[in-house]
Amino acid sequence: MEAPDREHRDLARLSLEASVVVEAGAGTGKTTLLTDRILFLVLAGEKPAKIEEVVALTFTEKAAGEIKVRLSERLGELSARLSKGLLSEEAAERADRTLGELKERFKTPEEAILGRARAALEDLDKAPIGTIHSFCSQILRLYPVEAGVDPAFRVDADERGMKELFASDWARWLDDELGERPPRKTEWLEVLALATLEDLEALARELCSEKLDPQKIGGSDQRAAEELRRLAKNTAAIRLSKPAPKGNSRIMEALDKAEKRLLAAADAAEAAEPSLTAPEPAELNKSAWPKAWAEDEEGKKFYESMCPVAAAVSPRGEAITRRAAKLLIPFALKFRAEFSRRGWVSNDGLLSLARDLLRDSARPREELKRRFKTLLIDEFQDTDPVQGELLLYLSEAPGTGAKSWKEVVPAPGRVFIVGDPKQSIYRFRGADIFAYEGFIGRLTAAKALACDLTANFRSVPGVIGAVNAVFSSVMRLEAGVQPAYKGILAAKKSVSSEECVRVVAITEAVGGLAPASHRTEALWIARRILEEKRAFKDYAVLMRASTVLPFLLDAFKALAIPY
Repeated sequence: MEAPDREHRDLARLSLEASVVVEAGAGTGKTTLLTDRILFLVLAGEKPAKIEEVVALTFTEKAAGEIKVRLSERLGELSARLSKGLLSEEAAERADRTLGELKERFKTPEEAILGRARAALEDLDKAPIGTIHSFCSQILRLYPVEAGVDPAFRVDADERGMKELFASDWARWLDDELGERPPRKTEWLEVLALATLEDLEALARELCSEKLDPQKIGGSDQRAAEELRRLAKNTAAIRLSKPAPKGNSRIMEALDKAEKRLLAAADAAEAAEPSLTAPEPAELNKSAWPKAWAEDEEGKKFYESMCPVAAAVSPRGEAITRRAAKLLIPFALKFRAEFSRRGWVSNDGLLSLARDLLRDSARPREELKRRFKTLLIDEFQDTDPVQGELLLYLSEAPGTGAKSWKEVVPAPGRVFIVGDPKQSIYRFRGADIFAYEGFIGRLTAAKALACDLTANFRSVPGVIGAVNAVFSSVMRLEAGVQPAYKGILAAKKSVSSEECVRVVAITEAVGGLAPASHRTEALWIARRILEEKRAFKDYAVLMRASTVLPFLLDAFKALAIPY
């Protein structure tokens, strides 16, 4: 069956001269696409890349292993087909399709394909296919002196080394700072009047982490201030555009307080030295969204997401954090120096040190750009700002050298990105939608091709239709927060005309108590399984929490259903 997104899929696979940004929905064959792209990079045209010149970065080692296995299979199939070896019918058809594209689109002769496929197979273990952390480790080991690391450094992957060192150094440092003759008594008294030692220890741990630059902590944050003012502006727009609801609603008061808290926090964020004694805005008491405004679903959604932010921000908290950071930065710098002296590098350090090396050292950057001709990055939506900057520096054409990632002009054909912003786990491992949009913007400005994969190969039309119906209404564009939902299409034909998704409401439970509802639901599920007379192995029961499991097991046992 022809995939409904075939044009975009072929554009992504075969446009080797252009950089490509692929937005790929769930189950759309991203691994196959990445494998195809690598295959054509090392086999097609007059001057293909060597397998060790193609960098493919994935989120996990397991995913990287899968790409290597598939590459090995595809290269082996092509070699066997060209040398008259034995292949299954399916493998022979796949090899013939690839050979046809190589010969017709790229005018690559068979003898060249065979030689390149065999060379790529032989050197596959040299291919830089793995996680971003393993790639950064490779870069640092190539240039330890320039990066300022021990050539034989160890990666503190489980953070055990960092935790042990912190435990010993923190206690010793506090003894010096808060002993009989504290060197900064006035500053400590000022901070300890407003924060606990436990709070300060948590902040110290963050400053010791190599994901932060302690030299840049404690100053103003213009980006945070801009975002807070944006929230305040939108809050004010709701308050000024709506008629005051009748009755006891206090929504107008809540909106007014939220706006004032956001603006006060913005002032503190961009101030060089926020005041510890500045008056704190009134606490926010969230009010329910009025029924009279029920038609404004977007406004309600914004209000629900804004209120926790407005309640949490605090000008005084910003001032306290700044003062505390200045006290703790000397400890963090000393800690990092000792951590490095012991030959440790954390996972965060791998990223930041490699980024700094590429940004600040012209020779290593130029040599790495010549060494690696193409970068392929999977799950790009989960890339954090440091990773994105590092990859952009390598995307430049050899012979160029931007001072900042914002000035980088990615060269054509050097970057291939696959991601899906609606699947992102933003904030996990530092992922950031602003960074994602910024990096994609740099690529599209450099005329990278934009391709959408929408054909889903996992599910039948009935399931996909239900998913699209639900998420198209609840996942809407919110600038800087959430992308718009893009629907997916079924590549498979429906196996039956029966409905694929049903919503069943349990209404028979006595008194509406949770245990009674769970029992009713479990019995309904068990009876439904028996009534349909299908194989028990065809069923899976998914639960939001294990608390309902005993009720299901009781129902299955009562009706003699094996599980």
